Amino acid sequence: GIGYLALPNATITLTPAQRRVEALSTIIVDPQAIGIDIENGIIPSSPLSIQIDDSGTIETSGVQTLEDATAAGAVVFVNKGESPVTIPTGTVVTTSAGSAIQFRTTQEATLAGGVGLQVEVPIEALQASSGNAGNVESGLINTVIGPLAESVTVRNLTATTGGATRSQKVVDAADKANLLAIVKQQLQTRAYVELQAKLTANQCIILDSIRLGEERGDWKTYSAEVGQVADTLSLSMKAVVDAMVVDEQFAQQVVLAQLAKQVQTGEAIRPETIAYELGCDSGNQFDTTTGRTTFQIGGNAVVGAQITVHQVQQMVAGRTINDATALLVTELSLQQGVTPQITIWPDGFGTLPLLPFRIAVTILEAPAP
Repeated sequence: GIGYLALPNATITLTPAQRRVEALSTIIVDPQAIGIDIENGIIPSSPLSIQIDDSGTIETSGVQTLEDATAAGAVVFVNKGESPVTIPTGTVVTTSAGSAIQFRTTQEATLAGGVGLQVEVPIEALQASSGNAGNVESGLINTVIGPLAESVTVRNLTATTGGATRSQKVVDAADKANLLAIVKQQLQTRAYVELQAKLTANQCIILDSIRLGEERGDWKTYSAEVGQVADTLSLSMKAVVDAMVVDEQFAQQVVLAQLAKQVQTGEAIRPETIAYELGCDSGNQFDTTTGRTTFQIGGNAVVGAQITVHQVQQMVAGRTINDATALLVTELSLQQGVTPQITIWPDGFGTLPLLPFRIAVTILEAPAP
């Protein structure tokens, strides 16, 4: 008869060790840099400009005082005696309560003789009592100034009206300065929004670097000048806005270099696990003197032991299961708590095949730490 020789096969399943590494790098963005300085964390920036226009309106704060309007009305003079009395133009009458409000008659009048006889005479407030102060209620004008007081009494039967303290709003120098500051801020804000649309996914704008660049006098148009009468002041303005743009991929290269320094011999970073945090949008310090910006960026990644199928096959060929297991655990960096699994077919063979290609090796990936 014909006999067959069964050659053994073996399978090995193992899990390389993994660990997470982290790094936090301080990045210096230097507009004068021409390349990336990995060791010192210096990266270049790119200038970006846009011409933009905007406008604004505020209420004016200046006040110009006008001549007050004078109150007017009428009083009734009452004769105290039997003789006729002449009331000259300019006769002064006043209130008596509080600060005296003074008026004068505006035409001459004759009061017939006889106790209690009356005559009504028009009056107007004196300059000292002009404006709102000259508007007094009925019955408050009760005093005659001068010798005529011995012959007559006086009352106002109706209120005096028409007095007004008048002023108008004008443009103040502070109004122009305040409005200019407001519109400049609006220009910077609008420029930031419009510049964002020009960026790639990896770029960001250093907020503190946004500056009004070219700013010409003929690009500003005010609705009024200082001293002119106006309730509001408007400004239309155009300017070129400059900003500094950073490519965060440069900063990420610095962090990746710091992560790579933590990788030991026989290990490698798993690229799909690399993650970055912070960056130029998360807060930065801008030096107006040097134009440099400093910010922090962090990164982390999973580092795994590098184990190859060929390496495992060569190590365990011809060895017993116990020897192979001990050798793998001792010589390789395996995930803690996960023992290599070895099986041989057919049953009864005490050692792994001498031929490495008859050993099937499965290398599993442990969950990311």
